[in-house]
Amino acid sequence: MSNSTPPPLSLPDGLRFGRFELRPLEQRLLADGEAVPLGGRAFDLLLALVQRPGQLVTRNELIEQVWPDRVVEENNLSVQVNALRKVLGGEWLLTVPGRGYRFVAALAPAAPAAASGPEAPQRLRTNLPTLQPLLIGRSDDLAALGTLIDQHRLVTLVGPGGVGKTRLAQAVLALRGSACADGACWVELAPVTDPAALPGALATALGLKLAPGNTIDTLVQALAEREMLLALDNAEHLLDAAATLLRTLLASAPGLRLVVTSQTPLRLAEERVQRLGGLAIPQGALPAQAAQAFGAVALFAERAQAADSRFVLADAQVPAVIALCHQLDGNALAIELAAARVPLLGLDMLLAALPERLRVLSANRDRAAPARQQTLRAALTWSHDLLAPREQRLFRRLAVVAGTASLALVAALAQAGHAGDSADGDAWAVLDTLDELVQRSLVEVIVEAGADGDTAAPRYRLLASPRALAAEQLQASGESESLRRCHAQTLLATLDQAAAAMEAGRIGIEAWCRAAEHELDDARAAIAWAAPAGDERLCLSLASALLRVLPAPLHDERLLLADQIERLEVALPPDAPAALHYRAAASISLALAAAQPQRSRAAAWRALAAARLLPDDDNGRWSLLQALCEAADVVVDAADAATAEALLAEALAIEHAAWPAVRRRCTVRVRAAIAAARGDAAEALRLDRELLSLSRAAGDWSPMTQINIADGELRSGDARAAVATGQALVAQLQTQRDDNHLGYARLNLAAAWLALDDTAAARPVLRAAWATARRIQRLSWWCDHAALLAALEGRPGDAAALLAAADAHYAAAADRRQHNEAQAHTRTCALLAAGAWALHARAAPPDALLQRLAFGTAALD
Repeated sequence: MSNSTPPPLSLPDGLRFGRFELRPLEQRLLADGEAVPLGGRAFDLLLALVQRPGQLVTRNELIEQVWPDRVVEENNLSVQVNALRKVLGGEWLLTVPGRGYRFVAALAPAAPAAASGPEAPQRLRTNLPTLQPLLIGRSDDLAALGTLIDQHRLVTLVGPGGVGKTRLAQAVLALRGSACADGACWVELAPVTDPAALPGALATALGLKLAPGNTIDTLVQALAEREMLLALDNAEHLLDAAATLLRTLLASAPGLRLVVTSQTPLRLAEERVQRLGGLAIPQGALPAQAAQAFGAVALFAERAQAADSRFVLADAQVPAVIALCHQLDGNALAIELAAARVPLLGLDMLLAALPERLRVLSANRDRAAPARQQTLRAALTWSHDLLAPREQRLFRRLAVVAGTASLALVAALAQAGHAGDSADGDAWAVLDTLDELVQRSLVEVIVEAGADGDTAAPRYRLLASPRALAAEQLQASGESESLRRCHAQTLLATLDQAAAAMEAGRIGIEAWCRAAEHELDDARAAIAWAAPAGDERLCLSLASALLRVLPAPLHDERLLLADQIERLEVALPPDAPAALHYRAAASISLALAAAQPQRSRAAAWRALAAARLLPDDDNGRWSLLQALCEAADVVVDAADAATAEALLAEALAIEHAAWPAVRRRCTVRVRAAIAAARGDAAEALRLDRELLSLSRAAGDWSPMTQINIADGELRSGDARAAVATGQALVAQLQTQRDDNHLGYARLNLAAAWLALDDTAAARPVLRAAWATARRIQRLSWWCDHAALLAALEGRPGDAAALLAAADAHYAAAADRRQHNEAQAHTRTCALLAAGAWALHARAAPPDALLQRLAFGTAALD
């Protein structure tokens, strides 16, 4: 019997929970002493739940108690539950999916009415709205706020406009007001424009009748003996007056607890701040039910359904809703305004319209909402108008930042166009101004952990919706072009300084790449501005700097950027600096080395010609050495080892023994390539391992050198060692998002398995790697090994077709087979010749057919 349901409670004449009082015998529900209109079925439902507080009451049990001796559909119960929630809010009536409901409010007997005796203190108003919307996605914030209120007498809830501060504060008052002898009171400060009127506004909200004279003294006297929870909503425009008044009240009324909502803290010693960010958003696609466990998606779905009862979030719609919520920074008001547009625009059109959010999000379905919350523009303008002129200036200038900004970039934008002795030109004044924007929840501070566990330098960004207003303000100010030029120049200087620090060995290569990732969005934006602005040299320099740090998986973007650089380089006038030519050609050569070797070779020779014209200083000599090594690499690939050795000798004459590992590894790489070209596989493998050691010392953890080692082990005839290295490398790369290097590693592993004639092991590895071949435009390598797989599996027609395709791709790229691909080709030809299969008549099949040929689903036999 231990699992039986406890019997219902016998209810007293009155029960209190929050600001409500339940009178069962009178069939009445009171809120702050006033009767609340509630239908009979909803009242019976409330009684049924209150009789079993904290317990699960199933849907069937509720239907039997509320509709005895009647057959009703379950949706009738849902209607009454919604009616209750509209009155009580959603905090106390919890849904247990698929089972029923649980009433979780703390119940206490209602105090009997006083019959006689001394005059009771004047009862204070609460001013809380009787009907409160559901609090969605804020359960953790609500619990945290309640804990702070328990521990501290002054708590300020801080966040950007529209994030949901007011609703959260109302919920905590509704939950906790009854714990105070004198209840709770809500004070709306937005209409108060005169700081001197604040004490009177507070007294009016409390319903106090103050005697003429000193309003503050009278207010203090009225509150001195009270025990209550007092909330002041929207204090951001009255900060000084609010801080002064609240400090006085805290000192004079020990039973008073205060909750303040504001876009910036009061900055009082007694204050504890809870910052409220956007609602939680999924980081990836989820089924609709799972996605609605996140506050932003749940709020959007609820408000969209309120706007159109036919709306039900489907799985296919979730990605669009997630993208929309991300673009709105999880801001509750913006999400509600967006949801209100769904019946008119639909999800896809709404998402596409977000770049014009200030015009699109302009219809609040709640006519009772304050004017500042009727549109997104009104909410943002309210925040903007509270800023001092210097803060407004920095706010609009930050609109040029596309991603996140370093403090140095923020300072450059703030100081642009100002003399060194001006207020905006002072570095400390810039810091103070930025801090004010952060405190006002307009600028977000982003702090990430560094690779070594230390905290990285903070970054800053305007939230997306404030940035839309800032962009308008910037355009209207006439500063847009000069600020965008400053932004582009500062960004180029930042990228160049980071590259110089890496090449001097002061920071590791991986740390350099990781730091550069923060600048990618801004570099793209700066290039997009500089090209049509007519500053080709700045555009070329930025594009070349970006190409150096653009991650390898962004293969298509790298190719497009290389095309743009090449066009700009060709268009340079004859008197353009050699350094600009070198920068452009060197970046192209490195970026296209694997995908387009012919263009890479041409760019390498242009880079070398430009490097020979650079000044004979440390930077010039280092640039010349890099150009010599890159040119040697490309001629080795073209089977010209003699020229490569001559270029290497010139590079070695420049190299300095005291140079850091990041520089010394260049010549080692070329020596390894030349050894491989000369057929000295053992020496090539030794140098690849030396190169790996230097790379690690330089802070380079890229897998490319390990891929070359596996390639070298196979080249030297040790296929089993190549398998072991390849398996370890593939396992490592499968945990990372680096599909290009994973594709190369899989290709080498498949080649090693094929060298051991293990087609069963090679086939799935080669199939998994196939997508990489198309992406990096090196189908020739994959076709050579796929041809060997087909030949070993007894599919000579497929093997011959794949060989023909490989030959065609090598010819189109003016490329040649590397050692291991040549070995695979030789073996395949031998197998086909042994079967008397004619090769000369085979035409190259279309690329679309190659994968099917590789794995035997389109046999040509």
